[in-house]
Amino acid sequence: MIRDKRFLLIILTILSFLPVWSQSYSAQQIELAERLHTLAKNAPPELAYIQTSKDIYETGEDLWFKVYLLDAQYLIPSKLSRTLYLQLLNENTRKAVWQEKYEIQNGFANGRVYLESNLPEGDYFLAAYTANSFFDDTTEFKAVRRIKIKTYIISRTESFVMPVPVKVNSIQFTTFPEGGDLISGIRSKLAFKSVNSNGEPVNISGTLFEDNTPLLKFKSTHAGMGSFIFTPQTDKKYSIRLSEPATDSTFLLPEIIPAGMTMQLVGRDKESLSFKVSQSHGVSQEEIYLRVQCRGFVYGMTEAKLNRKLMIEVPLFGLPQGIAEITLFNSSLVPVAERLVYINQDRKLNISTELSKEIYPTRGKVTLQISVRDEDGWPVLANLGVTVFDKLFQNPRDSNNILAHFYLSTQLKGRIYNPSYYFNGNKKDRDEALDLLMLTQGWRKYVWNEMNLKKFEESNQQIIFDEIKGEIDYPNMKRKKLKEHLFVMVFSPNKDSTKVVIPADSTGKFNVPADRLKEWENDYVYIKPFGPYESQRPKKTWDPLAPPEFNFHIKLNDPFETINRLSKYKQFTYPLTDLINEKEDTTDLYTEESGIIRIKEVTIKGQKAKTIRGKYLGSLDSIEMAKADD
Repeated sequence: MIRDKRFLLIILTILSFLPVWSQSYSAQQIELAERLHTLAKNAPPELAYIQTSKDIYETGEDLWFKVYLLDAQYLIPSKLSRTLYLQLLNENTRKAVWQEKYEIQNGFANGRVYLESNLPEGDYFLAAYTANSFFDDTTEFKAVRRIKIKTYIISRTESFVMPVPVKVNSIQFTTFPEGGDLISGIRSKLAFKSVNSNGEPVNISGTLFEDNTPLLKFKSTHAGMGSFIFTPQTDKKYSIRLSEPATDSTFLLPEIIPAGMTMQLVGRDKESLSFKVSQSHGVSQEEIYLRVQCRGFVYGMTEAKLNRKLMIEVPLFGLPQGIAEITLFNSSLVPVAERLVYINQDRKLNISTELSKEIYPTRGKVTLQISVRDEDGWPVLANLGVTVFDKLFQNPRDSNNILAHFYLSTQLKGRIYNPSYYFNGNKKDRDEALDLLMLTQGWRKYVWNEMNLKKFEESNQQIIFDEIKGEIDYPNMKRKKLKEHLFVMVFSPNKDSTKVVIPADSTGKFNVPADRLKEWENDYVYIKPFGPYESQRPKKTWDPLAPPEFNFHIKLNDPFETINRLSKYKQFTYPLTDLINEKEDTTDLYTEESGIIRIKEVTIKGQKAKTIRGKYLGSLDSIEMAKADD
């Protein structure tokens, strides 16, 4: 066994975010890195996450929110966008019931949405758009937060409809070879995923057949996912039959390639990843290249001579937390295998909280001490969002959180089932489960993959903007004649307000920059057109009582019209949730002794003291609910 010691790490500098290239890097390695970096520039540069004050709301109250805008590659606060466009959409009709603009400061925005008392009950999406995260394409849209709106929330028994059991013929069973292909004669790992027609996981058991002879048995280990290892042969026929749930369907394996090379993850620890690269018998020695990238930035590169088998160790020092793509290239720089691995999950902020006391009186002051430290235990500055609400307003089936959103949901195409599971330290199997997710849902669906990045090339032009855009319209002016000497005056009715004159271009178009709007914060802004003297005179009319009508008109672009038009072609993607809550089996916690009879089930009925949760009494809204006369 040969171990390649020449893996060179590209060190990331925090200030410039540029790789420090070593003189030992070959022209081929530099080409592979620059090729990815060029394509990564086409991707949307911002990602948005919405945090709300609670999950379930009553009509007639305020919905408080905070939006986090991060750089898509480095997941640090973005300073690109200045204006946040926010909509509240009915999930079924996708029609906006409320929309507004908010200022973004250093990557963060916050505010409130008033929920009208006549809003129908149901599920809604709170959607966030910025100039650098919303583009004219048909990709999935994930900057949304699902909320439930009810007329009243009171402690009472409500009807619950259990999901219909999965029909056997609705199961979708898919296999995913590690690295991309099954190569004849090379021992390989084959991952699989089983879901129903709604995309929800189905746990299965089955058998792999070789020429109609049982070869091995397997079963899923997490959320309908699992894997097994075997050595495929081109002269054999392979099929899979499921025994649980029982079905008559037979599932075929992907095409087996007669000759080629594969890459397998064979070992990992906190310091490194170990990969085994294998080559078919009879294939001549070949120069290969291995590239490690995370979110469109190349962190490492190596090259070696492949002669049958090769072990390559990838150090993880200097790499961020998240999904890393390891790609194997042949001598022609064509990708032949790739593997996604989630790395450095322990590199995170550790947040601890402590209340000043255990019991508080109603409407008493609550003091919460918050401590934030990095993975090495050092205190750090952090921009935090804290929500405090009655547990009655929590939706236990909403598995979305800020970690799952930025590290998983926005990095992989499609909807992820219960993504917060993979960041729950109490789940002992989360590492194995997360690797299965990389093998299945991550297969060819990493948004930073070269093939996926190429799809952004024709759709990376901004369609909504931070500034106000408009046009001076002069109906009597000939189309071919240039609109010269046209201006707009922008001002606030406040007597101390600054009046700003902005020239329009030759087509009559003008922009009011976002920093100018900041000067008139919390006030109305007026825009008045100016031009040649004759064009400013009011039009003559036969009616002496009619108000004057000027030749100039201003047309302002409405970003929400653009958003509504393009949203029709986008798929709003939100994580799948667990329909059935997990229950811990406690039957083995008790030891049966003589004279003790185990009862199958006991139902205890009781009555709890009523808690006042009046919609108006418990409201903390800034809108005045009622006013009493003396």
